[in-house]
Amino acid sequence: MIESTAAALRGAGFKVQIEIDATARPTAEVEADRIERQAGRVAALEDKAQRRADQANQAWEADRRAHDALPEGGEPIHVGHHSERRHRRAIETAHRKLGQAVAAEEDAKEARRRAESAAVTTSARYNPETVKNRIDSPQASQRADQRLVDGHERTLFVVRGVKQVEKIGPVEGAYRESVIARMEERADQISYWDGGTRRSDLVLGGSSRGADRIGASDELRARRHREG
Repeated sequence: MIESTAAALRGAGFKVQIEIDATARPTAEVEADRIERQAGRVAALEDKAQRRADQANQAWEADRRAHDALPEGGEPIHVGHHSERRHRRAIETAHRKLGQAVAAEEDAKEARRRAESAAVTTSARYNPETVKNRIDSPQASQRADQRLVDGHERTLFVVRGVKQVEKIGPVEGAYRESVIARMEERADQISYWDGGTRRSDLVLGGSSRGADRIGASDELRARRHREG
């Protein structure tokens, strides 16, 4: 990706020099960016949930008006009468508005669920049990890497109570440098999570139904909205 972009820029007459910094970013900086991004995501989802709720309220109001436009008392359609077309059109409109209201309410519920899910996801990342696991795992990896750096012994087998061990020397060269580098990066992570800098505050993640799928429960909801 980088090379193709650089090639395209060079082809356009630009001078391009690629420099890649492989230095690991401090954990505190990484987490701060993560928190900021997630807070923005949650805020956006909250805004969307509110918009969907407003749209659902408007849809239920439209349903109420369409229902009020129907003849009172469930009057049947007078076939052949001049009112027949108007009556059928009013029934179709009421049915359509009810379906739209039900679908809008489902959309609002889904938007709220996503916003709450995003909040829980962030909260879970910083709960004590998760943080403890985030510390325990890298600490175990640190101990394993320290054995590589220092050298160690391992037991091959035991004969009549006598251990036969193999001495393994410290790793060397470029591999040693890479091990030390990852230990330093890991130490920064452990320090962040175990040094009192972890965040415990909440920063701030369904099914859809079509407007043409209306059941008895939807009719009951519509009645509550109209009467409420």
